[in-house]
Amino acid sequence: FLIASPILFLIGASLVYFFFTPMVMWFFLAMQQAGTDDQVQISLLPKVSEYLSLIMTLIFSFGLVFQLPVVTSLMARVGMLSSEALVEKRKWAIVIA
Repeated sequence: FLIASPILFLIGASLVYFFFTPMVMWFFLAMQQAGTDDQVQISLLPKVSEYLSLIMTLIFSFGLVFQLPVVTSLMARVGMLSSEALVEKRKWAIVIA
């Protein structure tokens, strides 16, 4: 578990940094609109603090979500969770997710 936890966190953080960050930036840049005679120009005015806050929140969130297999395994080893309980509650987990 000590080896899997940081590896899974890094996989989640890497997914955000290399896959979702370019998509998010493309989305924000695509929202810009060139002004014409009858339209107002919309331009992106990014701030470094807002960018870093967004990226760090995403990295931390995805890192925590990628820890769920470790938490589930630990709960199963301690006896707090069984495979039967996971099968019973699977439908609710899908609906809530």
